[in-house]
Amino acid sequence: MNALWPLHDQFYTVDGELKLSTTEGLVQTFVDLSPAEPSRPSTTDNTRYSTGADPTPWQEREGPVERVFPVVTAGWQLMLVGLSAATVSVRSWQSWRH
Repeated sequence: MNALWPLHDQFYTVDGELKLSTTEGLVQTFVDLSPAEPSRPSTTDNTRYSTGADPTPWQEREGPVERVFPVVTAGWQLMLVGLSAATVSVRSWQSWRH
């Protein structure tokens, strides 16, 4: 993510987990304090992501382009969307009834 843009143009990777282990205790892998390998930082000049609005960010387009806007990409997300819709429906019905 490019959290500090436009003040600081650099992408940061937010990838990891937070877990409680019976043998290791509290374990987090979001912050890595090991020495980093020298590399060129990712910025808006050298990083592009394929999205529904811009599916081919590095290529010139000719003709129609398929645009995909993911709604659900995993089973747990489908369950969350279903539960959210059910919760909003029940609460709306309850507030309308009273």
